[in-house]
Amino acid sequence: ENGGTLFMHFPEHLEYNPVGNTILRHYDSIPTPWIISPDGQQASYQVESPALPHVIVESSAIRIPKNEFPLDGSAVKLAMHIINHGSQTLPVIRPLICMQYQGLQGFPQKLQENYKHSFIVINDSLTPLSDLSTTDPHTTFKGCVVKGCPQRDTRSERTGGLITQDMDLALSVVTSLDGKRKIIIWWTPGKSMIANAYIPCIHADPYFGNLQPGQQAYADGMVIF
Repeated sequence: ENGGTLFMHFPEHLEYNPVGNTILRHYDSIPTPWIISPDGQQASYQVESPALPHVIVESSAIRIPKNEFPLDGSAVKLAMHIINHGSQTLPVIRPLICMQYQGLQGFPQKLQENYKHSFIVINDSLTPLSDLSTTDPHTTFKGCVVKGCPQRDTRSERTGGLITQDMDLALSVVTSLDGKRKIIIWWTPGKSMIANAYIPCIHADPYFGNLQPGQQAYADGMVIF
């Protein structure tokens, strides 16, 4: 009750190639693709990439009923599916799914000690981003790669914000300023996370790898309040 709003770009950017060629972006000039259920408890879309004919992206967000969620809170199940019906290979796919938490009541705002309230799991330990060193100690943009993931890009390396240790899984946590409430974001298979204290936002992004013509890939996620 009175919890506020979590704003999500789903996706913010969906790119391929190290240079970041576009598959789908939040600012694409296409008709709104989302189909929302009458009860408002689920939403989904199926859209063809404006830049790549016959490359299809499907995404969904479904609230888990309270009686099916065993923890104290609520949750939304996420899914993304990419189908390459096109003629070219899509190498090094990078999904950026942006969770902007400034609309949540009592959560950190822009440049408000965001890293002290943002956590990832490293060596089985929930670790605040403020404790994790980067090349630029004053960066407002940190990132980390999931252990064992062959794709090492996060975008944070451009600003000196890449965390040297790998994270155990694509799971990110942000807590309210008083520490009494939190959101948990998780994806599998997992690729990386980024956190931008300036927006402020946090990611836990999935791994899709390379998609040759005729191939498809899936990822599942969850947001827990």
